[in-house]
Amino acid sequence: MNKRLINNIKNLKFKAFDNYGKVINGMSWHKISYDKINGGFGSYFLKMEFDSKSLFHKHNGFKEFLIIKG
Repeated sequence: MNKRLINNIKNLKFKAFDNYGKVINGMSWHKISYDKINGGFGSYFLKMEFDSKSLFHKHNGFKEFLIIKG
């Protein structure tokens, strides 16, 4: 990343989460530096509504999470 990026989570535009080939109900995201082409590395904000579930998937690296509410 070349420049410092400051985000206010209240002003972000979230899009339907479709990283696994289809939209997942109850999940939306805002990409920061994430790039699926580079192996799926990078950062993004992810919202998961109550009772939403992700699809089964394998992590090839590490993930970091910051739980804001829930």
